[in-house]
Formats: sequence, C-alpha cells, structure tokens
Amino acid sequence: MKQLLNSYYELPDILKNKFLLRLFFGFVSLIVMFVVLFIFKNFYFWSPFLATAGFCIYIAFSLLWNYQKGEIIKLEGNCAEVLMTITKTKAKRVFFDCEDKRVRITLKEHYQKIQQGDYIVLYVKKSTPVYRDENCYIFNDYLAISITTVSSENNEKTSVLKEFMKLAQKK
Repeated sequence: MKQLLNSYYELPDILKNKFLLRLFFGFVSLIVMFVVLFIFKNFYFWSPFLATAGFCIYIAFSLLWNYQKGEIIKLEGNCAEVLMTITKTKAKRVFFDCEDKRVRITLKEHYQKIQQGDYIVLYVKKSTPVYRDENCYIFNDYLAISITTVSSENNEKTSVLKEFMKLAQKK
C-alpha cells in the first residue's frame, strides 16, 4: 500500500486528476448506495451503486498500478497539423511529431483552440493498439492528453520585450 501511495506522488498532474476523479466517483457511488440502502432496504435498488463504486475504485487503482509497473508511456512533441470537424469549430484529429516519427491521434475531447506549434504530451498504455499508415503512427485511444498552447499574442509581446531589452542594453 505504501508503494502505491509513493507512486501516486510520482504521477504527472494530468494522471493525478484522472485518478482522483475516478476515485471521487467511486466514493460518491458508495455514499449514494448507503443512502439508498437505508431508505429502501432492497438489494435491487442499491446493488447498481455498489457495482459502480467497485468499478470506479478498481479503475482508479489500476491506473496507479499500471504507472507503478511502468506500463504507461509518455509521448511528447509539437503539433504539426490539425484536422477540424465539418463545421470547422473543433479539432477532430491532431498530427504531432514525436522524436523523428509522426503520430496521429483522434481526440476524445474537442479542443477548439489547438493550432500548429502547440506542445502535446500524450500518455498511453503499452498495450494500446498502434496502427501504421505510410509515415504515421495512429493512436485511437489514450489515457490522458495535455496541450500547451502557443498564442501569437504572447509571442508578439515576447519579441517586443526582447527588442526593448536590446535597446536598453545599448544605452
């Protein structure tokens, strides 16, 4: 148990959020189960909440166990291309360069402001199926994704600040 607790502290923040969210849903289901148990006292009413709580808690600790065993791989790189939905409002697929390979992922959540040059960190299990298409590896499933956007306003402010610092140094 102590090893699992230590591996929790080693988890990246995005995986900690996933773990805590699953654990939270498990404990909420347990609380609802006890409320239903005391009100109705019928197995058929409270058993679905017990099953849901058990499943959520099991999934949370399996995430922690897989991380401790080294079954989770971290892929990171810069976004090379974004495929949008038909209405052009949300990102559907993202291509990013990881080391010298191109990786395509189908997004579960729709990110509206993802653009080329954004930094992507993807966490996948070693057992995740990977498909190959020409020069691209395709992932249709992942545990968590973290996207750090690069806004053009920050780049402009940074370049203006650099120019100002150069002028100040000359004086």
